[in-house]
Amino acid sequence: MRVTTFLLAILALPPLLSAQKIKTNTYDKFPRQQSIASEPLWVIQGPKNKLSLSFYSNGSAFYLEMSGSGWGASTIDADNELILLFSNDSIVSVRSPALQTFEQDERQSRYRHHYLIQERDLEKMRQYELVSMRKYSFKDFSDVSVPGQSREKIKALSALFLSELKKTQVVKTLKLIEGRDIPKHLGDSVRFCATIAAAGYDSIAANGSISLSLETQHGQVPALLLIRQQDRPKFPHDAARFYKEKNICVSGVVRLTHNRAEIIVFDPSQIKIASPLRLEEVAEFIGDSVSVTGKVVSSAFLSRSANQLTLLNMGATYPNQLLTVVIENNDRPQFREAPEKRYLQKEVEVRGKVTLYNNKPQIIIRSEDQIRIIGEQKIEQLTEKKAAAAEENVTKTPKQIEVALPVHREKVSTASTVEESAAEYTGGPGALLRFMESNLTCPAKGNQAARKTVVASYFLEPDGSVSNIQIVESGGKPYNEEVIRVLRKMPRWKPRIRNGYMVMDKLFQTFTFHCQDKNE
Repeated sequence: MRVTTFLLAILALPPLLSAQKIKTNTYDKFPRQQSIASEPLWVIQGPKNKLSLSFYSNGSAFYLEMSGSGWGASTIDADNELILLFSNDSIVSVRSPALQTFEQDERQSRYRHHYLIQERDLEKMRQYELVSMRKYSFKDFSDVSVPGQSREKIKALSALFLSELKKTQVVKTLKLIEGRDIPKHLGDSVRFCATIAAAGYDSIAANGSISLSLETQHGQVPALLLIRQQDRPKFPHDAARFYKEKNICVSGVVRLTHNRAEIIVFDPSQIKIASPLRLEEVAEFIGDSVSVTGKVVSSAFLSRSANQLTLLNMGATYPNQLLTVVIENNDRPQFREAPEKRYLQKEVEVRGKVTLYNNKPQIIIRSEDQIRIIGEQKIEQLTEKKAAAAEENVTKTPKQIEVALPVHREKVSTASTVEESAAEYTGGPGALLRFMESNLTCPAKGNQAARKTVVASYFLEPDGSVSNIQIVESGGKPYNEEVIRVLRKMPRWKPRIRNGYMVMDKLFQTFTFHCQDKNE
């Protein structure tokens, strides 16, 4: 009987282990790049909800892939977050690199969504049990708990994938460099900002690859960005025109090919465009997810029509508009004011996927996050009288939440050859603190008698937006979530400038909660 039981246990073991294997680990000799992918691990297998998780690398970029049906089946935009909560109350935030949709059939909705993930995030997934996840989409978010039997398996899969990355020396420290210094960093994983001076088919590669020539304030950069023919379907259909003359920030591994320094760009997530499209360019990018600026010349709310659409015509009045921004009636509540009035005759920036309707480009937007008025002050300026009253009120009542000004923890270059100005919150440090104090609240589910400290880090992108929010020091789940909530709604900053170019910056900020029970 014992022998039979033992044999049954052995026979049942392979399916359990097979979910935690490396599916591929191949070396592509042409870009000299390693590609690694794990087998998918089933996390949830219920009648209504199914969810699998896997990891893969594409060069120096690492991804978390989530596939399934039921929970999580929604359209997500570039930069929408997936927040992972661990057993030690710490949080990791990963972001979608692009607009991603789902498939609907007669029975259920299916999806396959990818998120960029860092090595440090994988380390946390290896160390701690993943307890729950919060997935953000255009309109809202949804939460799911990770079953207990899946938590150790996720840890094991994370450890296996990390081990494979390190064994093949894929993991490299990302170095922030000047564009002109690229040839000095052969073999390094780097990030830099520059302008695409020229773009076209690469004559040396001779295989349909697109080369992007770089330029900085100091002149031509002795290096190229290369988009291989097999990767071109991931990019805008006319990538050469799309990126030409754009200010960009790039991450990737520097390699030497044909006696020239190159960075293979496998995925659009490796390129962050700091300058949006012009209205005249939109028609060239049907099917692509873009950012575009221009003026809303006319608008209408079709209240008597069946669909009750809101239309914002950019560039010219109907029917000669260059782009129509469409807001469906179900999404109007996501806008504070009537969009046809708020955005009329305003210069705006719009983000979304370009589609065709009656041979005219349009972008459907779901919330205010996809459109902003250029130059608009997003925070209310306090008058001297209101400011004085606020100060008087603060002195009479003890502060429940103390917010420190953000600081750097890495050295900022002080070399005489570098002309640099720090990132600045619109309105200055005082306006930043007022924004924080007016938006932060003591969590209802928190320990109201405790003193909690949360330290967060975040990146300021070249366009001034906040990204990659991380909890460095946890104060507990409700306090971490409150800090992340407020940082996500923070208005854009004036970006850090280095040698005349907008560059990325990283800041750390401390929040101290002194929440008292209302009954005390």
